[in-house]
Amino acid sequence: MNHQFGLDRPLPVQYLSWLGHALRGDLGRSWFTSASVSQSVAQALRWTCPSQASPC
Repeated sequence: MNHQFGLDRPLPVQYLSWLGHALRGDLGRSWFTSASVSQSVAQALRWTCPSQASPC
């Protein structure tokens, strides 16, 4: 499991890898649901901002 999540790499390498992916919109996968975190956030924002006419 450590290798699967990249936890076997040094912490600075893990952080820079995460940061590079985050800047491209890839926030990784949830440990609990295995769903894309970016998709989960987008889905939550749709519930928060149901209408495009109303500002968030």
